[in-house]
Amino acid sequence: MADLLEKYCPAWSEDSIRLYNTPSETARNIYFFIQECGYFKTNPHYYTERKNLDSYLVIFTLSGMGSLRYGGKKYTLPPNSLCLIDCRKHHKYRCDKESSWEFLWFHFGGANGQGYYKEFAKNGFEIVKGDGQILSKIKNIISLTQNKQTDSELLTNALITDILAHMISTASRKGKKEAYIPRYISYAKEYIDNNYPSAISIGKLAENVGYSNEHFAREFKKHIGVSAREYITTCRINGAKELLRQTDMTIEEIASGVGFGSSGRFIQVFRGKELTTPLQYRHRWRKI
Repeated sequence: MADLLEKYCPAWSEDSIRLYNTPSETARNIYFFIQECGYFKTNPHYYTERKNLDSYLVIFTLSGMGSLRYGGKKYTLPPNSLCLIDCRKHHKYRCDKESSWEFLWFHFGGANGQGYYKEFAKNGFEIVKGDGQILSKIKNIISLTQNKQTDSELLTNALITDILAHMISTASRKGKKEAYIPRYISYAKEYIDNNYPSAISIGKLAENVGYSNEHFAREFKKHIGVSAREYITTCRINGAKELLRQTDMTIEEIASGVGFGSSGRFIQVFRGKELTTPLQYRHRWRKI
């Protein structure tokens, strides 16, 4: 294990709060859980430098200005800014030299932390904007850590998940020129929704909406989140689930009915998506 680096100057006010937390075994195994959290009002001497800590850190600036060095770049942390740091990576944050810096923060862990962080930073690390709802959620996390209740860990897990979802969603939208789905992408999606049992040519679909294959493929994935081919497959699997649960059609009939060329191909794709065979899926639901 790499050596932990942590240096800091505790230049914060007397009314600042720093809370430590020891999670239960249940929380450590299945929840997001708090390691530390608090409120700091700092002066220009304050800084923290850290590396190789098994933790993730969220900082919400209330007033003043902070700065962050992370991933070889420098970022400013103005009021209402929100950042998510993987504390295993080298980082240093400090109060701006010309002002005070007031912020809320929490360190958290959890088995899904790395997955959420990768999703947040997949298009590059961003400082995102927070709002009143996020501020309220962080305050609730601090309150739940300070005033333990029987369901504090469960509620804290939900709050952390909500905050991370906000950050991932905000980061994914940042820099996009369009906040809406273009009409031709909506048309293509609707066409697939209504015609997935038939043979659908991606090239023909692109031609019908007046764009090249490359442009159409790029824009479809950008706005829908998956490729057009994967979206067709998902529609077919969803259609097959309905038929498996609601009818007595054979596997061969269902495979043909939702657009797979053969029952063998249908079983292969279904198993890959659902980790079970179509017949096993049907039997499980018939027992309910």
